[in-house]
Amino acid sequence: METPNKDEEEDEFSALIQEYEKAVSNGDVEEQEAIMLKIFQHLGEERDEPSPWLQALTEANRCEAAFDWTGAEEAFKRAVEVSADQPARRSKALSHLSAFYDLLGLDVLSLEAEQAANEVGRQSRVPMLHHSALMSDAKSHLKSKDLERAFLALTEASAGIEEGRMHDLPRARVLILRAECHLAQGAFDKAEADLALVWNWLEPHSEAFFAAGWQSALASYWATTARLREQRGDLSGAVWAWREVVERRRIIAQCPQLEGPYKYNSLAIALQRLAKSLRQLEDDEATGVFEESSSIRRAIGLGTLKE
Repeated sequence: METPNKDEEEDEFSALIQEYEKAVSNGDVEEQEAIMLKIFQHLGEERDEPSPWLQALTEANRCEAAFDWTGAEEAFKRAVEVSADQPARRSKALSHLSAFYDLLGLDVLSLEAEQAANEVGRQSRVPMLHHSALMSDAKSHLKSKDLERAFLALTEASAGIEEGRMHDLPRARVLILRAECHLAQGAFDKAEADLALVWNWLEPHSEAFFAAGWQSALASYWATTARLREQRGDLSGAVWAWREVVERRRIIAQCPQLEGPYKYNSLAIALQRLAKSLRQLEDDEATGVFEESSSIRRAIGLGTLKE
């Protein structure tokens, strides 16, 4: 059988992307799911000899799976080094390194890598990289309680998003993060208004179980909703919302296209937060939920989260 050449492969991939965009425009979630599976299959097929950058990232993933944290760190750093003149790859490698440090609880190193990734992204002419950098900046400013700068970054990120349903996911992420900022201000009504608006984009994708991006956005939506309900004193409503977060994280943990410990760690964190919320209600279920969280963390070579 003849091996398709590079141009044929690119044409095939472009055709799949166009099919996906059409399904999104038509609001056909089932068709989106079917095409997404084809895209995953296409990306998983054998290609030419991988680049040193991809080889380094692959090695890092392999080390993570074996809980070889030293090997993973060295491989991620190598991916950064070999992509010095390639902004998109360098930014991605730095983002991976930041997430890796965050996984291990190395907050200072994680922030340094994140800031380096953002700097590359801001200087890039690639819209997706620039948007990602602005969103990361907004999250950092929110964490440091510099809400004015967080809102400015979100406003710029929103302004750069193109029209059309293909871009509803980044629009949704901006609004969810803006709701978090309103929440930090104590502006509960504004936070609720943003969440109500974003639900119009999220709800049609609630059963798109292979769409990890949408499921992640749904998890973030429900986590923000849970925190809003907690601050308003609605503890039962908060527990209900945390259960939704856990459900979304369980779906993501089953997504075959995602590898490594991160999806399991996110599920463990969601379970821990649900357990804390249950304990506020003095619900005995909290003990079992927290134990599941701890069990998941142990299975991926990490310590137990604080109760």
